[in-house]
Amino acid sequence: MKVIKEKLKENEFIMDIYNKVSQNYYKYLFTDEQLIQKKYMKEMGRKANLENPNTFNEKIQWLKLNWYDPLAIKCADEFEVREYVKKQLAVNI
Repeated sequence: MKVIKEKLKENEFIMDIYNKVSQNYYKYLFTDEQLIQKKYMKEMGRKANLENPNTFNEKIQWLKLNWYDPLAIKCADEFEVREYVKKQLAVNI
């Protein structure tokens, strides 16, 4: 079995496919919190304190996990926010 694994590592084509697959699908192997902790550790060099966030970056990570507002989704889309504003103006007139 070890011989097969070593031969596969020598094959650049197979390793290229493996690397592409692992980069695209690794996010499905972790919970959201684990993924955020992993990325935060890579960028900041330390673990994020999500129980009691102190820094701005930690608070942003906490918001990614714990805050949801359906209106924020509409406001992120240029065309949907225009429709939303039109409806709000029509209601208030």
